Amino acid sequence: MRPLAKTVLAAAACFALVQDGVLSVDFASLADFKFEPGMKLPEHVTKLDKKKVRLTGFMMRDGGGSGPVEYFLLVSDQCGCEGMPFLNEVVFCDLESGKSTEVLPGLVTVEGTLFVGEVVDEGITTSLYNLDVDRIGVDGHGN
Repeated sequence: MRPLAKTVLAAAACFALVQDGVLSVDFASLADFKFEPGMKLPEHVTKLDKKKVRLTGFMMRDGGGSGPVEYFLLVSDQCGCEGMPFLNEVVFCDLESGKSTEVLPGLVTVEGTLFVGEVVDEGITTSLYNLDVDRIGVDGHGN
């Protein structure tokens, strides 16, 4: 397949469905490239920067503990059966200041504003995708 055709197909997969002004995005599209620190991210993911998106995955704590959280990781693989996820396979989700949620079991659908870009802290890349959460739903929708 020609590179341009591959890019067009990947972009189409990223923007498969727009409902109520929210783009449905999937992990396959976010993670369809090999990330190397400092690289230019593919256009089909950078186009998602600062867009309202809907994404389905599994909630994970960032570290141990129990009880409500103010932020969490959203991943495509609940059991870690595929090993430690790569940075482009994780969305770091932040709740509005003062709000918290329990880490819910099973698939959840999260809606919010996605920020795309390499975040570097003390010379180490810590994230590529950060989401300011508006809604979390367990019914397959961000309700």
